[in-house]
Amino acid sequence: MFNRNRFWSAPLPLAFLALWGGLALLLGPNDLYLSRMLADTSSQWARFFEVYGEHPAVLFAWAGSHLLLASSRLRKDGLSFTLRLPLLAANVTAGYALLHMTAERAFHVKPTGLHALLSLLAVAAAALLVQRLLARLSAEYLARFERAALLSLLLVAAELAAVHALKWGWGRIRFRDLLPDYSNFTVWYLPQGPNGNRSFPSAHAANSWTMLLLPGYVAAAGVRAYWRYAAWGCAIVWASCTSLSRIVMGAHYATDILFGACITISLYWVLHRTLEADTASVRLRPFTQRSGLPK
Repeated sequence: MFNRNRFWSAPLPLAFLALWGGLALLLGPNDLYLSRMLADTSSQWARFFEVYGEHPAVLFAWAGSHLLLASSRLRKDGLSFTLRLPLLAANVTAGYALLHMTAERAFHVKPTGLHALLSLLAVAAAALLVQRLLARLSAEYLARFERAALLSLLLVAAELAAVHALKWGWGRIRFRDLLPDYSNFTVWYLPQGPNGNRSFPSAHAANSWTMLLLPGYVAAAGVRAYWRYAAWGCAIVWASCTSLSRIVMGAHYATDILFGACITISLYWVLHRTLEADTASVRLRPFTQRSGLPK
């Protein structure tokens, strides 16, 4: 008999790793050629995704922390005040990052002390408003989103840590920073060490693929199946466009995109499986055991 869980836990991830490795071998020798062929910094669609392509990661962290705070506050067995502090910190950080990214990238506003103060006030006002709105929902309904919200925070934190650690240590120069004769181009599999260059892997690609979280929220809302399929479609289209746009803007090579995307996809799979496991439902009981979602 076909065992869905066994298939999901063995051949599928192995096939993914094989595809990842195969694409790395295929794209590696063609990195420079693809960038030279596709680069067009005047592209308006690529500019749009340069500005907004990473926003989903920040939005999911912001929304996830709000949902967990609201759900815990409405429950008699909710988290203690001390355990809510990390959620509050994540919420403020995500809200501030969202405003900062938008202001600097879309409107070329350089942050100052006044901008930081106004941003924090705006984040605080938005937090109060959102929490008041969420308080109108029942604790049972909010509990349905707990697993998706927790997965959001864990995934965003993990992929940011992994990608930026690699960026710092790899030191690969971006295509748009190459010399006119491309003599300082480096292949992806030869780390250059910390030198200020941060092309490998692509943070835009990694952050855009957090859109894989969207179907989890849609499913938790209890809507019809076709909305879940639409959510998967939106996630894949958004992440793919953002990833391709980085090559067009000269910010990354194809292998930078590949590794940024695959890091997030891998972490999503591992964390999603962990939160579904019976052992995880004990370790993460404050959220996962009460979610009301099918194991």
